[in-house]
Amino acid sequence: MALSSPSRLLQDAVLAFFGHICSPAHTCDLDSVHVNDATNAPLSVSYIWGYRSALVDVYCAKLIELDTQLDTELRRVLDGYEKTVNSLKKSGLMKINEVKRGLKSSIFGLLALKLMTEAPSRKGQNWGTTLFGWSYFVLMWNLMSRSESIDSIMLQHMEWTEDCLSIEEQGHKGDQKGVEKFGKHVYANPFTPSQCPILALAVHLIPVQSTR
Repeated sequence: MALSSPSRLLQDAVLAFFGHICSPAHTCDLDSVHVNDATNAPLSVSYIWGYRSALVDVYCAKLIELDTQLDTELRRVLDGYEKTVNSLKKSGLMKINEVKRGLKSSIFGLLALKLMTEAPSRKGQNWGTTLFGWSYFVLMWNLMSRSESIDSIMLQHMEWTEDCLSIEEQGHKGDQKGVEKFGKHVYANPFTPSQCPILALAVHLIPVQSTR
């Protein structure tokens, strides 16, 4: 009997791993058990897809092409997992919202006000660190961007365009090379100062010596 090729062994190992992490959801669906009562809680669909993304990233880092058959099998497994999770939700055995949920405007307003008025209370904190959270949060909301994109913004990426501040992000998760970058227009909000990105940036960028 011929020995299996290394590529086949690797493919079997990868599929066995994904089968293992997908098994709790299949067990709950088969036995009609609520996920809260399961011995091993099922993972969310996005979490499982994250494992595939990590696998693809490893292959890219090693300059190895992902086997077409393996990729096809993985997608088949993940598509089946999505159907299983959907079945659990339809039968009331899993919450509709698994992990991530959209932030409502009212909650954003409360968080922005809290961050703007937060005073340094712990040892090692100062006004700079507390106000940074406010400007970062408000800017992320107004630009509708990921935290990684906000983290890379510099002064030279900003410029005034008539009555707005144009901010150009240097790429994002779906555009690593920055080919599709463009300036996003940010406007002042004089009616709700805590949600005003211009005010938040000004407070963060203009150093003020505290007299306290």
